[in-house]
Amino acid sequence: MAYWSSPRRRRRLLWLGAAFLAVLGFLAVDALLPSRGGPVRVSPTETAGTLAFSRSNAAEIAAAARAEAAARPLANQFVDDLAGHRHLDRAFGLLTPKLREHYSQQDWASGRDLPLSGVQSSTGGATVAFSGRSTVGFVASLPPNVLFAVRFDKLPVLGWRVAYVSEGHGSSRISESNFSPAGFAPGSHANTLGTWLILLGGFAALVAVVALLDRRLSK
Repeated sequence: MAYWSSPRRRRRLLWLGAAFLAVLGFLAVDALLPSRGGPVRVSPTETAGTLAFSRSNAAEIAAAARAEAAARPLANQFVDDLAGHRHLDRAFGLLTPKLREHYSQQDWASGRDLPLSGVQSSTGGATVAFSGRSTVGFVASLPPNVLFAVRFDKLPVLGWRVAYVSEGHGSSRISESNFSPAGFAPGSHANTLGTWLILLGGFAALVAVVALLDRRLSK
């Protein structure tokens, strides 16, 4: 007990504990928030031949297959139009009303404000990352080293529309098969400024509490 009777040692332990909590919190946030190399939901149709499904699952698989068939031509056309800088008005017309709020139609039509840039040719086809009754996610790999994620959602009246786009780059660990930017897959959420402000606020609060306890222990 004599060891812990020293105020200096107790204060040192306090700061070490705070540092441990800060690192633990950062690792937890990093693990919970989606990242560019995070896991994706595989299309159910790709596993239909290896698993036994109930009637309800079989119905969902059939619905996902129909969704893929309907959205795939639109996805290939959308990516090709952006990569080739042609029919940009047509590509803009595929965006959901909510996504259109992030782009200027005039700049989009002129090629100055596109979610895909720096590519050398069209894709020739996008890979299905996940699919469901009313949503299908695609990832296209384009030269020189560009990965482009696009999600189509089926909207009432409007039908299939582009609800999400994100450009990234491949690496030794990230490829067309596992590219999953934040907010792309169903159930994931985009990393917003608010998320990081909350994280920084929590860290500042932790430092403030530890500093207050340190001051009391020093008396």
